[in-house]
Amino acid sequence: SSSDRGLTWTTCTAGSCNMPLPSSPTTCLAPTSGHGVQLTHAGRHQGRLLFVGVHNAYKGDVIAFSDDHGKTFQSSGALHQTGLDEGSIAQLPNGSLFTIFRNCFLPGGKGCQGSFVSTKRNSSLTGLSSSSLETRSLGSGGKRFYYSVSNDAGIHWTTPRPHPDLVTPVCQGSVSGFKESLYFAGPYSETARHNLTILASDD
Repeated sequence: SSSDRGLTWTTCTAGSCNMPLPSSPTTCLAPTSGHGVQLTHAGRHQGRLLFVGVHNAYKGDVIAFSDDHGKTFQSSGALHQTGLDEGSIAQLPNGSLFTIFRNCFLPGGKGCQGSFVSTKRNSSLTGLSSSSLETRSLGSGGKRFYYSVSNDAGIHWTTPRPHPDLVTPVCQGSVSGFKESLYFAGPYSETARHNLTILASDD
């Protein structure tokens, strides 16, 4: 931790974590998006720190949270579902939490295919045009980020589902809240990691 805006930092120590995970041959809980959030809305959980950790590859995500400024952490396993991977979290203007996930679910809502890599180009979705960003509907061939929402400070989450507007070539993306808007950053393509795009939502 730092008390001078990051100029100096305390010595690294092992934190007190209560994050039970299902048994696995290799257990790795890695923060994935590079940022977390601190709840700003007045209420019982104001000031809570949260970040998303991924448990191995496509084994599910864990929401870690602290109510004592990072001295100790607990976790929610509500999103520990096979198929979900690198996640990013943001606070919405109404105080709810919003997450997006990399996922290995096959297009069309079918099952999960390990570390999913597409070898087939989809001619109907080629990314951005030079003039405008067209909102795409989720069809049988569409690859999308999955998303979920929590209305109780990160304990319970809605069932993850594909977001029709968040196109992905199957990789990590990022979301962040600022004032009255939610912002997404990621490659807007189903075939390659290009067309880095910023999208904004006001609803």
